[in-house]
Amino acid sequence: MQTKTLILIILNTAFGFVLAMIIFKTFKNFLKGIYYLCLPNIFSIVKKDWDNDFNYTHKMLLWIVVMIAVIIIEFILLK
Repeated sequence: MQTKTLILIILNTAFGFVLAMIIFKTFKNFLKGIYYLCLPNIFSIVKKDWDNDFNYTHKMLLWIVVMIAVIIIEFILLK
């Protein structure tokens, strides 16, 4: 593996970890975000847990979009 690739993987992992800590505050909340992202919305409606589903899903989507944007910017800048 090239050195530049290894450095980018390490930096992206560190950035993703810091961003997750800013958005979710705890690892348990990050896991809840993954859970609610994978859980179909109809189950949350039936369990009357729609507010948590909505909040955690959107936090996880924000984290995913920012990480994808960072990777796309890296591809553009480092062609």
